[in-house]
Amino acid sequence: MKRIAMAQDWSKKTGQVAVQPALRRYRRYLEDRMLAASTIESYSNRVKLFLEWAETDAPSTSQFDSYREILRKKITLSSYNNCCWAIKHYFTMNGQNVTFECVKPMNAIPYWFDEMDILKIFWSRT
Repeated sequence: MKRIAMAQDWSKKTGQVAVQPALRRYRRYLEDRMLAASTIESYSNRVKLFLEWAETDAPSTSQFDSYREILRKKITLSSYNNCCWAIKHYFTMNGQNVTFECVKPMNAIPYWFDEMDILKIFWSRT
């Protein structure tokens, strides 16, 4: 049998971080805490983005602070809180304690109709 040489580049490209081992460990950590599968998937994706942004699998708390400032400008408040909780779990897994202030989303129902408008809607159908 003839052998075929394969040209394979095993060198690590600059700018790439091997985050998969850390993410596997993180998933196991979340599973041990009995979180829902959808939460584990969501948190893992959010932490993956953070680790790729930080370009390390051992980011510092100052990097977390910088990342939070970027997130605040780009995503909704509830997504921001979810990202922060996911990253907090990652730091906790690594034996570090980080704190952040949860931002309360404005979940109020907007005021659109007064009592007369509602009555007009119901009485106009007769």
